[in-house]
Parts: sequence; C-alpha cells; structure tokens
Amino acid sequence: MLTGGIGSGKSAVSRLLANHGGAVYDSDSMAKSLYERVPGLVGRLEEALGRPLRGADGAFSRGLLAAAIFGPDSGEDRKKVEEIVHPAVFEDYREWRQSLPEVPFTVFESAIVLKTGYPEMIADYVIFVDAPLEVRIERVMERDGASREAALARISAQDGVDPGDPRIDFIVDNGGDLESLSEKIEILIEKIR
Repeated sequence: MLTGGIGSGKSAVSRLLANHGGAVYDSDSMAKSLYERVPGLVGRLEEALGRPLRGADGAFSRGLLAAAIFGPDSGEDRKKVEEIVHPAVFEDYREWRQSLPEVPFTVFESAIVLKTGYPEMIADYVIFVDAPLEVRIERVMERDGASREAALARISAQDGVDPGDPRIDFIVDNGGDLESLSEKIEILIEKIR
C-alpha cells in the first residue's frame, strides 16, 4: 500500500514502482470511475449528504462533491462520503487484483487510507510518501490550479495522515528531485523483494 498526504508525490512513486513491474491501483482515479460504474452509488451519496451531486445535465459532478467535502465545517459530510465510497473502492481493488495474477506485485495508492482504515489483507507493506509542507502546497497549486488557501484546505482535510503511524513499514522522502526519488525507490524495491 502506498500512502501519503496530497502533494507528497505518491503518483511519482507509483510510476517508479510500475517501472519495476508493479501494477498500480490509483484509488482516487478508480473511485472517480466508480460513480459511473457502480449503480446507485451517486444516489446513496446524495441521500447521505442531503444535497444533489449531479449537474444540470444529470451527470455526476465532482465539483459538487468537492464543495461538500472540502468546504468549511465539512468534516461530517466527508466522513459520510468515506463510509460509502471506501468499501466500494476496496471491493473494486480486490476484483482488479484478482484479474492480474501474473504481476510480481500490486500497489494500492491512497492518500487517506491510514486515516480511514483498510482491510488488513490489502497490503503486505505500507509505504508512506512524505515531503515538506511548502513543497506539497506548491505541487497542489500547480497541479490543480488552486490558490494557496485552497491547497491548504485540501491538505488540512487530510489531517491524521501521519508519518509516525506504527502501521507504516517504509517512509520515502520525496522533497527532492526525480533522480533522488528514483534512487530511493531502487533501495526500497530491494528491501521488499
């Protein structure tokens, strides 16, 4: 399992692990597709939140969901969403992993899995990607076109993602350049093989 806060560089680590033969399940991307693939999921979320999550065209709106879970005083709504979406993501991961019997290893990538909990059979190892706060803020601003305040709000929404968590087996410092990160992943691969 690969985790770490938003902007820490989990995607860069995932790409490097994939270069070593691993298959990566990006839970954020896959969760986004679940809204279309799992019948009734959006309706359950709308009922739990008491607000529409579809635009005028009737399609699911990620923007409306983001407004519900990243806004001020949104902690309770975020928890409701997690309680519905996370079990669907874990089930989707299990099915995905079973469809890949020939890969040497799989990686379940999720920013908040340590905060929200996960089934133990999902991971042999927990790898935490970390980077200094200012680096993370800059990455989120650049990637999402977000203001500094919006980037900080998203980072704060993930409070509880802590590199000191005893479930973490390995910490990867991703505050430097790609070459340095690549060297760290080479060492990590040797340890987990």
